[in-house]
Amino acid sequence: MAKPKQHKAAAGGGGGSGTAAADSGLPAWLKPTSSSSFTLQVHAKPGSRVSSIALGADALDVAIDAKPVDGQANEGITEYVAELLGLKRRDVQLQVGHKSREKVLAVSGLSAELALERLRAAAA
Repeated sequence: MAKPKQHKAAAGGGGGSGTAAADSGLPAWLKPTSSSSFTLQVHAKPGSRVSSIALGADALDVAIDAKPVDGQANEGITEYVAELLGLKRRDVQLQVGHKSREKVLAVSGLSAELALERLRAAAA
């Protein structure tokens, strides 16, 4: 069977179609890996005036005030997401997308459901 074409935002997201996340009421960009860890697909918007998030259909949109130079934006995104989730910086790791706007963050120490609640509150 031929593989379906993937949108750039979905590339690198692994082999799943996100059905497990959809079954649990979670968005496709938030994928639990255990009861206290998950991955986040992020669309980075570096160089913004103000750091903010928006809950997109394919990814968590993260506008960050850091420039995309020498990893500053990557560091800013991981720190900002950790702050929003109430976690320490070491609990949020950049897994994929070091030189791309499409990124995957690995997060530990929090359930996906609680993370979604906190992200929704931060986006409001």
